[in-house]
Amino acid sequence: MSFGYYLIGILTWVAVGLGYGVLCGWAARAICQRRGMYQLGERAFKVCLVCGLVGVSFIVAVVFCVTAYIRDTDVGGYRAPAPAPYAAVHAPAGALRLVCVAGPLSGQSYILGRGALTIGTDPSNTVHLPQGTPGVSRRHCCIRWQNSAPQLVDLGSSYGTFLSNGRRLPPQYPTELGVGSRFYLGTNSCLFQLTMG
Repeated sequence: MSFGYYLIGILTWVAVGLGYGVLCGWAARAICQRRGMYQLGERAFKVCLVCGLVGVSFIVAVVFCVTAYIRDTDVGGYRAPAPAPYAAVHAPAGALRLVCVAGPLSGQSYILGRGALTIGTDPSNTVHLPQGTPGVSRRHCCIRWQNSAPQLVDLGSSYGTFLSNGRRLPPQYPTELGVGSRFYLGTNSCLFQLTMG
């Protein structure tokens, strides 16, 4: 046998191993992220990719998935807190409000109270959009107070929560909002803004 056959065999092994690693890593990352463990999911993908070369990606992927279900914190100790129930409060002058700028609830506003304000098509949400609204999940996102500032959190929505600059929020990671901040759900046809008043 010539050197060419060995080279073709090695390249085939690497290609198949990397493909297998990508497949297992993608599945492990998706499961970890569904549990709100974004960093663990990224780590699972990278490790599975490398382990694909030696054919153990499936075992590594299973270990990462089991870890995601056992742990209640992500890599680095981040814990995705459960949203607190929404507490209705009277609107004091200068209260922070969430205003629907575009979409089926256009013109409606909601006071940001002490609890979490949830948004989605499920009737249990504080901001309940009609069933079948394009780009909106049942429990899409929430705004809650953390460190005396309102934080926008995507709740693992299928379509994504985006800031006005087009940046998609990773699931379960709080992003601070300020007065005038805008965000949209799925598509920019369902747009919200934080206002004072």
